Amino acid sequence: MTDYAENLVAERNRAWNEAKELTEKAATEKRTLTAEEHEKWERIAGTGGALDTLDEQIKSFADRDAREKENDVLREAIAPVVQAEQRAVQAQEEGPDAFTQWRTQGGVFNVDIRKAAETRQLIRAGADAREVRDLTVGTTTAGGFTVQTTLANRLYDFLEVYSGIRQTNVTVLTMSKGEPFDMPTVTSHGTAAILGEGTAAAEADPALGKVTLTFYKYAQLLQITSELLTDTNVDITGFIAKDMGRAIGRVTDNAYLNGSGTNAPTGALVKMGTATTIQTVATGVPSYGNLVDTVYSVNDLYLGNGASWLMRQAMAGAIRKLTDTTGNPIWQPSLQVGQPDMLLGYPVHHDPNMGAVGTAVSTAIAFGDWSPVVIGEVGTIQLALSTDFAFSSDLTTYRATYRTASNLTDLTGAVKKVLEPST
Repeated sequence: MTDYAENLVAERNRAWNEAKELTEKAATEKRTLTAEEHEKWERIAGTGGALDTLDEQIKSFADRDAREKENDVLREAIAPVVQAEQRAVQAQEEGPDAFTQWRTQGGVFNVDIRKAAETRQLIRAGADAREVRDLTVGTTTAGGFTVQTTLANRLYDFLEVYSGIRQTNVTVLTMSKGEPFDMPTVTSHGTAAILGEGTAAAEADPALGKVTLTFYKYAQLLQITSELLTDTNVDITGFIAKDMGRAIGRVTDNAYLNGSGTNAPTGALVKMGTATTIQTVATGVPSYGNLVDTVYSVNDLYLGNGASWLMRQAMAGAIRKLTDTTGNPIWQPSLQVGQPDMLLGYPVHHDPNMGAVGTAVSTAIAFGDWSPVVIGEVGTIQLALSTDFAFSSDLTTYRATYRTASNLTDLTGAVKKVLEPST
């Protein structure tokens, strides 16, 4: 960790401790915050306050640092391929790479994100370049290998950045084709019992079913002027990856959570059970007791398998003001760059497609083990280019298409939702 990051974390901790002292003092004196204390608390810990600003700075630094580390690993992993290409260039004149050729001549360019997804999972698990290298060495190339790898990784990065549910421990299946895919589900588990001598065992089977991952296609059009393409030093590859990854990430994230299953993926919130309903009708903010009830509504076995919270950032800001029965804040700020804050001992992830605070009967919070939520994706994002679509405006049109699916495969309560009250 750099001095800059350590200073940010230290400043955040100082701000948090200052806000915490206000609530602890009021709790000790058995009173509520004074107007002056409340104003100071809002300035530090309220929505848009000092803590939010520092959180954004720390997250931005952590994201950049993580990308740089991942790129270092990828550069080392593909070095043998790049060196081989450089030696080949010395022997013959280098032709245009695949991506550049596509940008100038049009047609279809397939960006395979399967290796990007596999590489990301390995790096998160602590793999080094020697382990990652097997994913890249031997890939066929026509001069466009490094460009395609960079574009694929950037696209996949932005798919995750703009999807809160992808930051939990959901299961991601990357398929080579997009046919409907059946998966077993569990609605109740089998049981065992002690037997006396000579006593026959009673049958107690688990209740099994199946769900089908049905893939749906999402697309985005992006238009760029010919002047920008020819006259500027803008990183066009990065711009295309960011804009298209962001657009696809946002729309698919909403489907993974709220999709009806009819002409859309099946959303996890649609199928999961309910843990509790928020009792604070006036504000729509859960009480400390609501949150404790939510944790203990999930089976212990699921709690130990990467359980985490998912909520809107505004809800997180409201919960951060809550205290336990002794007056201590229940929110635990992260002390490590890049790691999420904790609530009652479990990580908190933000997702803009969760229900808004105070919106009747919406799903404000979800909690549990997200691994039974399965996201399926066909491993190729297809990019197409046309100079004819907007010919009269002298615009080049890019189109990205992505096929994906989702469903919840465990209906025994691995993950549950908290509802806003009806009135």
